[in-house]
Amino acid sequence: EKGGVEVRLQCWDFPGQEEYALLNQIFFSERAIYLVFFDMTGKMDEEWRHICFWLWAIGMFSKKKNAKPPILLLGTKAGEPDKLDELELQKRLEDLQ
Repeated sequence: EKGGVEVRLQCWDFPGQEEYALLNQIFFSERAIYLVFFDMTGKMDEEWRHICFWLWAIGMFSKKKNAKPPILLLGTKAGEPDKLDELELQKRLEDLQ
């Protein structure tokens, strides 16, 4: 509690498989910050499909009151030698906006 305002932090780790998305929707909220992880050593088209799916799911299930919750996209295994082309990924992300 700070300045009379109580702040509460809850962290949820959703299964990444798309078949769990409908179960996870009960936890989606317009007052959340979302972290979407992806594998930097995966195949670009496959990883991009997963990224787009989760961006869509977050947008669909947290639409209340025209909210646009912040989403952080985080690549794992970035230090590996065989990783995704970061320039291509950046271009795809820019095309989303």
